[in-house]
Amino acid sequence: MHLKSFRINHYRSISAEVRLDTLKGLSVVGPNNCGKTNILKGIKTFFSAKDEDNAYSYKRDIPFGSKAGQSSFTATFEFDENDPLKEQFQELFDMVEITSQDLNEVNLYLTFSNKGNPSYVFFKGVKRKDGVKSNSYTYLERKLVDKILNSFECVYVPSAKSVEQLYNTLVMPYLRKVASEKLSNSLNVLKSGLKEISESVDNELRGCGIQGFTTEFKVPNDELEKIISGFDFSITDTEETDIFNKGMGIQCTALFSTFSWISKKKKEEEKQLIWLIEEPESFLHPELTRSCNRILDNLKDHAYVVLTTHSLAFVHQDTRKVIGVEKVDGNTLPIKFKSFPEATKKIRDSLGVKFGDFFNLDKYNVFVEGPTDKEYFMWFLEATKDIDSLSEKWPETRKAKFEDFGGVKFLTGFLRANFQYLHAESVCISVFDGDREGSDERQNIQSYIQNKLQLPFAPNQQFVSIRSGFAIEGLFTDEWIKVAYEHNSTWFDSYSEDAQGIIEPFKINDTKKKQFLNFMLSQTKDSENVWAKNWLPVFNSLESAISKQLSKK
Repeated sequence: MHLKSFRINHYRSISAEVRLDTLKGLSVVGPNNCGKTNILKGIKTFFSAKDEDNAYSYKRDIPFGSKAGQSSFTATFEFDENDPLKEQFQELFDMVEITSQDLNEVNLYLTFSNKGNPSYVFFKGVKRKDGVKSNSYTYLERKLVDKILNSFECVYVPSAKSVEQLYNTLVMPYLRKVASEKLSNSLNVLKSGLKEISESVDNELRGCGIQGFTTEFKVPNDELEKIISGFDFSITDTEETDIFNKGMGIQCTALFSTFSWISKKKKEEEKQLIWLIEEPESFLHPELTRSCNRILDNLKDHAYVVLTTHSLAFVHQDTRKVIGVEKVDGNTLPIKFKSFPEATKKIRDSLGVKFGDFFNLDKYNVFVEGPTDKEYFMWFLEATKDIDSLSEKWPETRKAKFEDFGGVKFLTGFLRANFQYLHAESVCISVFDGDREGSDERQNIQSYIQNKLQLPFAPNQQFVSIRSGFAIEGLFTDEWIKVAYEHNSTWFDSYSEDAQGIIEPFKINDTKKKQFLNFMLSQTKDSENVWAKNWLPVFNSLESAISKQLSKK
């Protein structure tokens, strides 16, 4: 089972619904005191309200000034194939009067009464079928609710706590558990040793004339972890010292490095962790930010990760995994972003700093016009990994971070504002479509950078243009494009072939780009790699451009 999305409504500063479309590596951005922490606490409340009496307080958690309404939370789960919980949900579904629903998904709703009592339900405002007994339905519903909630565990990491406190709270319990498991074969040996001690005490008592008493030293409930007090956590650079005597940055980075191990151990117990991390940058020196960000990025492979941040480095490059919040008249409102620059603007504005000083660049960066372009490039690199003749090609390009800007005008606008700061710091290559709009914008920005800024902006060095006259979709073979047109001509705003049957420049409707992309990516590739013939020069040029820029750094 996977947690697909989450909604919060009428909770603390959140008066209107805030929807989180993913909890896999989600960044929550916004200025101070705008409600970011309330999103984390809302998620925590949903998964802990059943077992924790103080998880919710009507007086504390209802929006300020609200005179009516209930706090409500909705988690949408998606069943895995052959998930036994799916059968239980089907049984519950068959008891209610609903004509249709996707049975691969389930919504679990949580509301609170004005006394703070939680109520979990799967169906709102739905009647049970005739003949279905209330207690039978309630029993099945509660049983399924328990199983779902017990499959997840939230770990809240507040910025206010010290690393040592977090270590003792989060890491130490798992260390004790693992140590006790490894020592389990020695339990009988330990009991024998304790018995020797108690016998010695008994003999001493009897020798002093005290009869009728015997003593016994026990391992509490035969659980070894209850007798393990703790472990020293040390780290060595020039010399070995306690981790908590190191700088705050390395303490925090080392702590975060344990989270993947904890998540894996929980998976072995069939429990999925949801890490709710508040402002990880607050512990770090800027030099360690990138390393810590990679640790948290790797963590999402084993767990759900939701973090709040004021740092550009912790804002996810995929804007589908970023949500902004702002406070208007005391209410927290969500913001969706179309591009990474737009997402980070809130942070830059709140910090009052220039974008170029804090832009989250990698060693190699490829700037593309829009999200569809980025998906095409990432698809091609992934598709060629398993082709012997291509898997070793473009090693530097494969390391690059691909950034999209929501359109060619936004890309050139970004370059116009920031190229002079970025070109000397990192490898930055822009990719322009060969269609009229891409060509016009490329010429304009090239003229501006070369003439106004007096900086180099040369073809196949600072920028690469794809197939002349075509948008990026023109890199697919003519055969594939023809098949796509025959499959659904409404995807095309314009389409033509010349007298020899060769595809002429065409345009995909902006609203159909995703459908066209999905269709193209589903096509079967031939063994001769003919499908890649138009893509190869582009990636050869990118690899060459990266190498040329590296030689000048």
